[in-house]
Amino acid sequence: MMFSIKNAGFWYNPERVIFGNVTFSLQKGKVLCILGPNGIGKSTLLKCCAKILPVRTGEVCIDGKAIEHWTRRELAQKIGYVPQAHNIVFPFSVLQLVLLGRNPHISPYSRPGKRDVEIAEQSLQSVGIEHLKDAPVNRISGGECQLAMIARALTQEPSILILDEPTNHLDFGNQVKILHILDKLAKERNISIIMSTHYPDHTFLLSCQAGIMKNGFVSLVGQAEEVVTEETLEDTYQISIGVHFIKQANRNVCVPSYP
Repeated sequence: MMFSIKNAGFWYNPERVIFGNVTFSLQKGKVLCILGPNGIGKSTLLKCCAKILPVRTGEVCIDGKAIEHWTRRELAQKIGYVPQAHNIVFPFSVLQLVLLGRNPHISPYSRPGKRDVEIAEQSLQSVGIEHLKDAPVNRISGGECQLAMIARALTQEPSILILDEPTNHLDFGNQVKILHILDKLAKERNISIIMSTHYPDHTFLLSCQAGIMKNGFVSLVGQAEEVVTEETLEDTYQISIGVHFIKQANRNVCVPSYP
């Protein structure tokens, strides 16, 4: 399954374009990390990719068919979306939350069946929190809640997973855990993953594709080693950053220079 976005633009006010002429594509089972400064439009771009917001120009396609022609139900069977922030106030159990991901597959006014519960439990196992299935969502940690939201998206059985800063506010261990899970989902389930991040090192950890968003454009898209360079990082973040290969880790790392 191919995901593509071509010449896409979006604005709330025509006098202030959030992004314009964005073009990239992603093959099945691949990961794309979108990098860029705060407030540049990464979250808005991801919402347009998931049809939460409509593009004003251009088009977003799955297998060549523009998503504007997909119904919400059809699209929810193809795309799982995990937002940046979660405000869950009701004491749903983790399993009840994850079961909501089956809604696109269940007839209106119907209840989840045995197979739906099995799929939800498998999703919890995939992210390693099956032991929390009966815990209230508003009582678990931030990292556990993020894993539950990813499990809910997986329960939709999507071909494409879109995540807005999935490691936001998480400790180092949970960041690495979530990245490992996403890498495994792409490789073992052939899910295409598009995510935003503020950490260039994530692109090297995932050995994935990277896109640099700056001044309303995704200016570069390609393999992380080709895109995430000292020059592009310094131009994007306006600080001096070294990119060094660490033999023991067999990958590049980013080292900012302290002024």
